[in-house]
Parts: sequence; structure tokens; C-alpha cells
Amino acid sequence: MGLFHRSGGYSVFIPEIDAEHRATFKLVDELAAALNSRARGARGKAIESLLALLQDHFAHEERLMRESGYDAFEWHKGQHDAARRKVKRFARRIEEGDRKAGVEMIEYLASWLQSHVSVSDRMMAAYLRNFERRRAA
Repeated sequence: MGLFHRSGGYSVFIPEIDAEHRATFKLVDELAAALNSRARGARGKAIESLLALLQDHFAHEERLMRESGYDAFEWHKGQHDAARRKVKRFARRIEEGDRKAGVEMIEYLASWLQSHVSVSDRMMAAYLRNFERRRAA
């Protein structure tokens, strides 16, 4: 079992975003496994994949928020920016050989993703669903 229980608890009810969240959770689990592995290359590849996925996912959400005129865009993007900076710092520490950084990164991501998805992303998704309904009407 990974760090995330794969129930509907993390659904924001927008299929594309839910799929991106599942992929992110999976990569965090894979990173945790890679950090426990002796293969250094696996660690670097897992970190690289996770950073790229987070960047793409955050950019996707930010594009949707801008296009819809989401009032809380700056607040939500600020959360993404803070997570980007923190994860990059962890990645740098891991590359430098800091053994504690990997565990700290996994703990941070598990906590951050759970709270961000369950509050901030659900707020955004509700707004986006209503925006689409208004636009379709």
C-alpha cells in the first residue's frame, strides 16, 4: 500500500485533473520506493519525473484558473509556487547526498498533496464546473 489511499477522497470531479492527481500520487509512491533502493539512477529518474509532472500539472491548473477568471487564482498559484520551491530544494539536497532529505520530501509531499487537493483543488474544481455550466447554458 502506498502513501495515498486510492478512494474517492481525492477526487475533485474533473476527470483530467483527477487523472493528474492519481499520476502524481503514484510518482510520490515510486519515489519513496526508489529512495529505499540502492540504485542511484532510479532515485534521480523518479525525482526528475515527479518534478516534470508537478510542473505540468500546476501549469494546467493555472491555465484553467486564468481562462475562467478564478478569483482565488493568486492564492492558489502561490501554493503551487511554494511547493515548487520546496520540492526543488529537497531534490537538490537529495542530489547532494543528504539522506534525510528524501524522507522529508516524501513526508512533505504526502501532507501537502492531501491538504491541497482536499481543500484548494476542490474549491477550484467547484468553480470550474460551475463556470463550464454557465458557459454551456
